[in-house]
Amino acid sequence: MFVMPSNFAAQADYQLNLQLINAIPQKVAQAITEILTGNVHLTSPRFPDGIFAFIGSLEHFGAKISGLSIRPSQACTKCGMCARECPAKKHQDAIGIPKFGGNCMWCLKCIYDCPSKVLSPGIMKFSVLKDGYNLKEMSEKAKTQC
Repeated sequence: MFVMPSNFAAQADYQLNLQLINAIPQKVAQAITEILTGNVHLTSPRFPDGIFAFIGSLEHFGAKISGLSIRPSQACTKCGMCARECPAKKHQDAIGIPKFGGNCMWCLKCIYDCPSKVLSPGIMKFSVLKDGYNLKEMSEKAKTQC
């Protein structure tokens, strides 16, 4: 399993996030080696893990609906950052004002990367971290602590 810092609802300790980021390359290399050598480790998930996996699968459906609720405030500068940075490229412009589609992944990158901080979800507001989230910044910081 690959681990990433949480960008949803509950912010983990910053140092823990840096440790998680630093562990990812090693975990990926290990998984690739195991796959290429045919080394298979199958385990059965514990019951609570199955429940969390089911809840996680519902997130994909909810993201599509929640993405439609993201709106800019009147202070939007129409810079287009949200459209450029969207990993799914699911933003559309309506006269320069971002409009978010129903294929949102709910990564929240548009909200966290908005230079004017004018985007907010109409629903699921609890899921946005109060202090924000910048994976690029965290990754750069993690590199200096190796």
